[in-house]
Amino acid sequence: MTDDKETPHVNTKDAGIRNMNSTNLKRKIPSWKTARPRNCLSAPAKWLFDNGFIPMFQHYAMLDFGCGRGTDADILSIDRYDPYWHPTHLEPEQYDIILCTYVLCVLNKTKRKQVLDKITNYLAPNGVAYISVRRDVKKTIRRNGYSQWKVVLDYPLLYENSSFCIYQMRKISDNA
Repeated sequence: MTDDKETPHVNTKDAGIRNMNSTNLKRKIPSWKTARPRNCLSAPAKWLFDNGFIPMFQHYAMLDFGCGRGTDADILSIDRYDPYWHPTHLEPEQYDIILCTYVLCVLNKTKRKQVLDKITNYLAPNGVAYISVRRDVKKTIRRNGYSQWKVVLDYPLLYENSSFCIYQMRKISDNA
């Protein structure tokens, strides 16, 4: 398996920055502009797929929440949602499986809680969310106008390596 060795920087062309002068370096780049273009699955999605946590030949409603440009969703042929790149209306309790990859790392604590609340809302009873965060961020990094946070969650840890970890959030049905 290949670890995802992404460096915490933003592609200035993708972020819409024309001049990297001292004024532009000080302005905050919105977190959604840090979505990086890829042509393959992210390392967490690949791990989940390779280890059977993303079932491809069974009927499950699946969503990539905060999908950025949508590469994982496109490759896996699942629904996608991103408030900036792929906004769409989502119904409560609609999804059996939700992926949330590297989203929480670029959000402050308040926005992280809001995202986790939304994921809980969109999970069907007995659904599961796989929330991936970077592990190569040892402390808060502020660079080129955006921040990366080290994120530790109070959910069971499914997998961890030096680059990322995957937490498992389950929505337990009241009828279970």
